[in-house]
Amino acid sequence: MQWLSNWGTLPGELGTGVVITAISTGGAVDSNTLLALRLMGVKTIYPVGGPLAVTPQTLATLAATPAYNCGGVSTTGSNISVQAPIYGQLADDTAVAIDNYIGTPGNLAINGAYNTTGGLDNDVYSAGANDSTTGPTTAGKTAFVVSDTDGLDPSVLGGVSFLDHIPFVLTPNTGLSATASGELTRLGVNQVIVVGGQLAVAPAVVTSIQGLGISVLRVAGNDQTDTAYQVAKLEGGSTTGNVGLGWVDSTVYVAQGATPYDALDASPLSAGWGELTAGVFNSPASILLTEGPTVGLGTYLTAALKQAGGGTGFGSGATSTVKILGGPSAVPPAQVTAIQQALG
Repeated sequence: MQWLSNWGTLPGELGTGVVITAISTGGAVDSNTLLALRLMGVKTIYPVGGPLAVTPQTLATLAATPAYNCGGVSTTGSNISVQAPIYGQLADDTAVAIDNYIGTPGNLAINGAYNTTGGLDNDVYSAGANDSTTGPTTAGKTAFVVSDTDGLDPSVLGGVSFLDHIPFVLTPNTGLSATASGELTRLGVNQVIVVGGQLAVAPAVVTSIQGLGISVLRVAGNDQTDTAYQVAKLEGGSTTGNVGLGWVDSTVYVAQGATPYDALDASPLSAGWGELTAGVFNSPASILLTEGPTVGLGTYLTAALKQAGGGTGFGSGATSTVKILGGPSAVPPAQVTAIQQALG
């Protein structure tokens, strides 16, 4: 699970994308991975994860792979350059290794989101659960804290992490680990966004973070689809009064919610970095989740799309476009139809 720590911070720092490959002890690299590297014209790879996640044989294969120019038609005359793997003994330690790599955390001005009568607290965007009632009065140096075993809730955060250089700190869900506590102190953050409900990140974690003198905002829903919706409302919330990030969200992405891989890959797209319109990067766009390929959209995603289509979902104005992340096995045609109907 060492990929948990790489939602968007490192790609945002490097200005690059995310490619996931299957583990292979024999050194074979998935053909889709090789095709992606070729089409994107990748010349340098930054492996994330230890030798059990990305094996030395796999790295050797990649280092022997010709590098192509963007478009994948012509080679550069050199092989792909494979950098030293970024990892720690556990997923929590890998997150620290990434944080060390990127440097200073970014700032988010969301002090209005702590307002218990109308901000992210009080079940408006958040599930509450002993998070702070006030935050930094100005933009706060920010980190995400998430469970080291929960990939779904925070998988939709890649766009914010990418754009604003917000690092992830991982911890066991029952209590704040010494590793996480030390990392928050080292990073010098004064604001933490905890993502996920009390089963994902226990109240004891929040209490320990607050004990470090750090304000905590929890963003959570009743399941992964609802949490994604609450994150989208944070992203689209008005910057007036600092209750959100001001994303317009005329376009949103939808990924399947049974596994986090499609949403994880889309962090550059969510940040607006991966697509160009008239030579200009697109505006950032939130990622929403279905319940899963065999389950359906779920109550919360359906409600989110209906509200977004009507202009009362998250962000200013109505959402007019939904882009699907993943093929028909991830988001079946029937679900695409249901998405269209819900959006109106």
